[in-house]
Amino acid sequence: MIPPIIPLRDFADPASLSLETREQARCVIRAIKCHSRRWVELDFSGITSVNWEFAMKFIRLAQLEMPETWLVPKHYERNCAKLIHPLVSRLERLREEAWINGCELFSTGIDPQRKNKEKLE
Repeated sequence: MIPPIIPLRDFADPASLSLETREQARCVIRAIKCHSRRWVELDFSGITSVNWEFAMKFIRLAQLEMPETWLVPKHYERNCAKLIHPLVSRLERLREEAWINGCELFSTGIDPQRKNKEKLE
């Protein structure tokens, strides 16, 4: 299955092609949630910069609303580092959790995610 690709240029300021506001972050999150997939690619083609305010709101919303969705940055430049570094760190953490859960499932036969959900109920 091909993951959906979200072109961030569609949400950028038309004049500067930058991602600056919290509202832009909310719009991107809404677009991602429409796809309801576990893996979504974020296409940074054409983005000139990412403001700290946008990056922090985006990461916060992603953690709250889509904690298990893998947001994979593509076609980015150095000028987008404020968002790329947190996204890559988040991906590394998700990959590590998936690997640990897979090892636990393989060794015990018990799905750790299912076990955690049962504890909450």
